[in-house]
Amino acid sequence: MIGERIKLLRKHLGLTQKEFAKRIGVIDRLVSKWEKGANDPTTKSLLLIAKEFNVNLHWLLTGEGEMFIRKETPSTGVLSSSIIDRELFQRITETIEEYYKAGLLKGVPEEEVMEMIKFLYKKIKPLKDREETKWREELQKLSHEYVKIFLT
Repeated sequence: MIGERIKLLRKHLGLTQKEFAKRIGVIDRLVSKWEKGANDPTTKSLLLIAKEFNVNLHWLLTGEGEMFIRKETPSTGVLSSSIIDRELFQRITETIEEYYKAGLLKGVPEEEVMEMIKFLYKKIKPLKDREETKWREELQKLSHEYVKIFLT
């Protein structure tokens, strides 16, 4: 659960809920709700958490991999693959927002939207790691199929 990972992250950083909330620009009651599983963070909040604390979005969404993004290695100049995770997450959220703008997800509970984002992320991440060009097509296809479920 994302809330459990947020709590784990916050405690690892030695921050109170109030301090954590202030760093990402939300109220502390919201952090409490996330940690209890009463609410899921918005995609904007997840991106803010990832950026502010250098957190691996893949870990934050799925619990898999390392909690933090590794920095660039000066000797090799290689960047961590987690930067690609941010690109993927951003593209998924943009795709979901397009469906909202088209009115196709009105009335869909936020929890369901978060599940859709997690589903798409888990399905597309391995493809993106293997083939840089095909993942965008697959993201469009899978997201369209997922949205059709809500329309029937």
